[in-house]
Amino acid sequence: MPSSISAVTTLRLESLALSEPARLILRHLDGTHDQAALTTLITEWITQHPMPAEATTTEAASLTPEARAAQYVAQILPVFAQSALLID
Repeated sequence: MPSSISAVTTLRLESLALSEPARLILRHLDGTHDQAALTTLITEWITQHPMPAEATTTEAASLTPEARAAQYVAQILPVFAQSALLID
């Protein structure tokens, strides 16, 4: 089943569409979760929500859930920062 997409409003008052795993990460950016903890969280999500075969690329299929999660977290955090979802 594809993840649902919903929008959030950034600090710039812009609408940003976020997938279910992105929203999960955003909810846990409370200062108590480091990147490793976020990766564990997304690994669990990936394990519970397998990708449909047609959505799986050759590269994604060759990665473990942990590697896919680490890659996703590393890619989404800068997006959050550039979109004004994270502040210093």
